[in-house]
Amino acid sequence: MVAHSGQNGVWPEVRWGDAGSVFSRTVTAVAATRIGSWLARHGAGLDRRILVRTNGRRTILGPIGAPLLLLVTIGRKTSRRITTPLVYMREADRLLIVGTNGGLQRPPNWVANLRAHPEADVIMAGRQIPITACEIFGRDKDKRFHVLIDSSPVFAAYLRRIQRDIPMFALEQRRGRRSGSPHS
Repeated sequence: MVAHSGQNGVWPEVRWGDAGSVFSRTVTAVAATRIGSWLARHGAGLDRRILVRTNGRRTILGPIGAPLLLLVTIGRKTSRRITTPLVYMREADRLLIVGTNGGLQRPPNWVANLRAHPEADVIMAGRQIPITACEIFGRDKDKRFHVLIDSSPVFAAYLRRIQRDIPMFALEQRRGRRSGSPHS
């Protein structure tokens, strides 16, 4: 496991597969299809259980080298903690996440939760890290989408298929609260 240090702290690296392998390219190509999106949505429950049980250390998508985190938000209606596995992209001291919802026309629930309560947590490599989410708009978002599409063709397929604005958030580590075990 590798750690990336930044101005606000350290983001652990938890990828353990090979993003350039034939297997990875095949899975990514299938995931970009409607059937692949359906399979991903219906397999998400199992993957969520694996991620939660291993504190963000293991995932079904591990062999393809997908960077995954667990986003822990506060429900805007329920005020309960809700855990969602998400693919992320690194950008300097921040992590970027996007609300594609597997290519569906409606945004995922975590988007509304982050808008209502931008202070949340991520779990990566067994560490719970307090974060603040900031939504990205306009040219800043467009520029980052190009980088995201270059890194994963699945997002290009989602952009072609989705007829709505796709929200993007930057996650920055919050100061003042130490990160630790998800169970502390």
